[in-house]
Amino acid sequence: MLALWNTPDPQPDHALRAVRAALSILERSQRAYDRLEDRSHYLQFRIGVTTGEAMVGNVGTSELFNYGSLPATITRPLGIRSTWPIGWRSQPSLARS
Repeated sequence: MLALWNTPDPQPDHALRAVRAALSILERSQRAYDRLEDRSHYLQFRIGVTTGEAMVGNVGTSELFNYGSLPATITRPLGIRSTWPIGWRSQPSLARS
């Protein structure tokens, strides 16, 4: 899943919004898991957050297009997050200030 902030309209607090969204996903996932009767089933996932410049817009043809993004700023978290342990959080206080 990919989520973008600061596009198409500027959001000066886009980094804070992204971190808050990531923490919300983790917290809501934990609450959903806590309600399961059979805890042998669970999701394992990682969340990466990064900021930087990217090319964003409609990509494709007039018949088939998608609003998307390109370059390393977008794909960087994919590589970084794959090295993190499941459930690991870095600097959670950033989203709570």
